[in-house]
Amino acid sequence: TTVATNTTVATNTTVATNTTVATNTTVATNTTVATNTTVAITTATTINATTTETPGTPKSTLSYPNRQAIDECGSICYPYTVPASTTLSNCTITFTGNQAGVWYAVAIQVEDFIDGTSTTPMSSVPVQFLIYVQSQPACSKEPIIILLDRCLEVQVGISISFNLSAINLCNQSVATLIDIAVSNGITGMTHDNLIQSSTNSSIYYMTFTWTPQTNQIGSQQLCTIAYTR
Repeated sequence: TTVATNTTVATNTTVATNTTVATNTTVATNTTVATNTTVAITTATTINATTTETPGTPKSTLSYPNRQAIDECGSICYPYTVPASTTLSNCTITFTGNQAGVWYAVAIQVEDFIDGTSTTPMSSVPVQFLIYVQSQPACSKEPIIILLDRCLEVQVGISISFNLSAINLCNQSVATLIDIAVSNGITGMTHDNLIQSSTNSSIYYMTFTWTPQTNQIGSQQLCTIAYTR
């Protein structure tokens, strides 16, 4: 069963992919590094700095190499390059940009300890990303993803295609729906480019195609996000 989630996002949101990670750093396995983020001016935005715990406990016979005295994040360590109102608590950054058109560099260090009393990290992972502050959008109405009218039942080895549509609630001269991005895809599923409806200029759709495999029997989840600019 393919399920499109009813995801609603803020307009004028852009996610970049050029994340820079420092070298010469001991890095834990299975680590998620944040990508660059765009926020609206004077709007409080929360950013989760999430990593996955290193699996298992190292054997007591293993010894960790001596760490070099390195500057983990150079001159952009939190909180020195972000607005004074920025807070970091429970791996969540709350950020409010006060000036549009400005880039902020953020670097935090995620460290892994054997227990709550240890002061020596088992691993140290740099999480570095940029935050861009843009002006308030001329139209604050968020695009809406139209849910499928039914649950799609598919068979292994048989291809299926379906359209996923989104509505731009803003005037076309103010904001345009530019993409339906896949935030959580299904292995083997492909999609065509975004197409504007020939009967309604506010509706855009994307055609998805998928041939399920034997190891995919069961429910599968497809998550998408609609963007306007």
